[in-house]
Amino acid sequence: MIIILVVIAIYLLLFSPSIGLLNSSEQTDQLTSRYNIITVEEAYELLNSGEKINLVDDPVGCSCRYDDEHIGDFFNYEASLVNHLPSGVKMFYNTTNDTIIYDDDGLGEGLVHCETLVNHVYGDIYYLEGGLDAWKAKGYPIIGEKAG
Repeated sequence: MIIILVVIAIYLLLFSPSIGLLNSSEQTDQLTSRYNIITVEEAYELLNSGEKINLVDDPVGCSCRYDDEHIGDFFNYEASLVNHLPSGVKMFYNTTNDTIIYDDDGLGEGLVHCETLVNHVYGDIYYLEGGLDAWKAKGYPIIGEKAG
């Protein structure tokens, strides 16, 4: 009788959905522990890859710049405008999508959002080197009231 109970306990420990040490549907990915700097060329390739990407615009000062110009709806991504507070990107906690964060000039304002996402997402986190200014300098598409 004790042997049967031990076998059942071991089986439940290994295969039970709620405990399941060997459960194949269990989340095996680890939280992302750092962010990376990405060039505009790499970001353009990633956004054109067909992967679902979170693209986060962090306009400095006010959201009026976003209305004027931002990286456009040309890609398969979830575009978001966030406020400049670290809490603005918490909507992405636990995402498995890669996330690209950019600001106006790439001088670091958006880095606070990258740091906020570290250890809270499963996808890669990227900060766009040079920001929107570098994106436009390459001639990549933008949309908004100032977009040509």
